[in-house]
Amino acid sequence: MNHLVYAFDKKNEIWRYLVVFILAMIISGTIGAIPLAILVVYGLLKTGGLSAPPANIMDLSVYGIDKNLSLAALLLSFAIALVGFVMLLKAFHSRTLQGTINGTSKIRWSRIINGFILWGVFMIISLVFTLVTDPSSLVLQFKWSTFIPLFFISLILIPLQTSFEEITFRGYLMQGFATNTKSRIWALVITSLIFGLFHSFNPEVKEYGFWATMPSYIGFGVIFGLITLLDDGVELAIGLHTANNFFASILISSPHSALVTYAVFNTDKVNPYIDMLTLFIFGILAILIFSKKYKWDWSILGKKVEQPIEEIGNIQEI
Repeated sequence: MNHLVYAFDKKNEIWRYLVVFILAMIISGTIGAIPLAILVVYGLLKTGGLSAPPANIMDLSVYGIDKNLSLAALLLSFAIALVGFVMLLKAFHSRTLQGTINGTSKIRWSRIINGFILWGVFMIISLVFTLVTDPSSLVLQFKWSTFIPLFFISLILIPLQTSFEEITFRGYLMQGFATNTKSRIWALVITSLIFGLFHSFNPEVKEYGFWATMPSYIGFGVIFGLITLLDDGVELAIGLHTANNFFASILISSPHSALVTYAVFNTDKVNPYIDMLTLFIFGILAILIFSKKYKWDWSILGKKVEQPIEEIGNIQEI
């Protein structure tokens, strides 16, 4: 197992993880937020200001800003954060991006593709099911002029956003907590909780309530974290997460979503509990399918995370 043990002997003190994570978030919220800030200022000058703050702070259309432009600016902040994170990784740990992804020098691209395809199929099935059982909940808003730019913005930038989150949480922090606690389970629990809290400022949380939405975010963390531990790398999680956000961006938008887009459909009838149930069903199916495909060893979850025995010549150091 390469992914977790890669972190041993590479400046592995827990304070380094906390500093790098905080600095990466600061980069995202400052340098990364500059394009968004420029758009907001332009919108305020254009509209003469708003009488009240928008219900969804991620919806810049209230400032007269095109949704595709605001989506690109939002996603760009994560791309900038990813670049900053790679630089911090080198400076604080002398590690490579590939090593943080799976503990080796190569990225398993086929796993990213397989994860994307499987979750994409799940998302399309979910849409078809809604169209059959509750078509009135969806409003068709498809226009080629807005959808084509949306498609390419999502295709190019969403992988950068989801890669930043997966590499940071399931790659980097998972390595840090696993090697410092010597436990995969503790690493899974801690990173999932942090991932959930990381999304606690999303507009969905404000609209539907903390306790109605947080289990879904933490559930995402558990599902993707479990897959990362069993598959010894983050590639599958990157593919799954990318498909989730990509298809959410282009298929169904909501006024209360973090991604307010010119999707094919729009809906204001969102049930967070149904979404939670759907997530867990899809997550369990994904785990079962990939467990069989890649022949995962589930016993690894209960094993202690230990530094491997090094070999010097033909003599083993114990």
